Amino acid sequence: MKEQEIVVGIVMLVCLVWVIRRTILCFNRIKKKNNPCDGCPCGCKTSHKTCPSEKK
Repeated sequence: MKEQEIVVGIVMLVCLVWVIRRTILCFNRIKKKNNPCDGCPCGCKTSHKTCPSEKK
């Protein structure tokens, strides 16, 4: 069972690093005045002037 806990811990660590990296990249784009919706898969950049989350 110890090996399983190690594998789960590694997977969770990788997921945490990925989320932190994506968040930092988003804030860097905002800081550089780039559009944070550039990587949005829903197409908000092409069909709207602002992101759907900014309309609230």
